[in-house]
Amino acid sequence: YANGGIKGLIIYRVSDVKFKAYERSCPHLSPSTCTYLDVDNGITVICRCDKTEFLLATGEPINGAPNGLKEYTAFYDSSTETIHVVN
Repeated sequence: YANGGIKGLIIYRVSDVKFKAYERSCPHLSPSTCTYLDVDNGITVICRCDKTEFLLATGEPINGAPNGLKEYTAFYDSSTETIHVVN
């Protein structure tokens, strides 16, 4: 997890040099106290409010949501070993 976005970010490492960054707010609900996404088992992400699941690798919904996770562009700078996230 990282700071940024509405409720924070989920950073997922795809390979040694490729990363994905997702909004941590449930994409199908208005922001509230329970609309956080949590990484469940390294494979899925679950909305705290209604238990809707998404695939971590792709952001696609598994059940219940009409759309996938909000993805930001993530760049990895190997010279400084830093991940940069932009929208």
